[in-house]
Amino acid sequence: MKVDWNKRYTTIAIYSFIVICCSIVFYNIMDKMSAFTDKISWIMATLQPFIIGFVIAYLLNFILVFFEEKVLVFDSIKNMKKKGKRGISILLTYTTAFIILSVFVQFVLPQVADSIAGLGNDIPSYVTNVTNVTKLLEELTKEIKMIGLHNIYKEESKMILRENKDKTKINYKNRLLQQSISIDLS
Repeated sequence: MKVDWNKRYTTIAIYSFIVICCSIVFYNIMDKMSAFTDKISWIMATLQPFIIGFVIAYLLNFILVFFEEKVLVFDSIKNMKKKGKRGISILLTYTTAFIILSVFVQFVLPQVADSIAGLGNDIPSYVTNVTNVTKLLEELTKEIKMIGLHNIYKEESKMILRENKDKTKINYKNRLLQQSISIDLS
């Protein structure tokens, strides 16, 4: 018995199967999240030295290529073997990296430490400033609400006065009309 495979439906079935499998894997990961995060943290702890090494090698490669192509172009060095030129470039790269690191530790690191210490000393004043600002904002919102309520009350009282004026005008007109009718009748 020969099965006639329809490419369109086969493709749909394969995609559906992949989506269902991914959904099951996602559900299992979410169901056992603590075990999953433990495994991921173990993997990252294992790979961390390699990742740091690759990053350092990637960054130092730029310096190495600079020394090989731009600095070591003297005739005596050009005649050297490639390994010798690479060795000198590596030595210069490590020396440059050490100098950059020592300058960073000597000049930048103390400034950062002083800034962090200053920030730690200034945090109480920042907290009091933020507290004062929030108190001011609360007072302003209360005043705005009071002004808004006062305006609403004012508007309502104006409407009541207008209604009363209209009623008094109508009453006055009715009295005048009644008086004029009573005068005409007499």
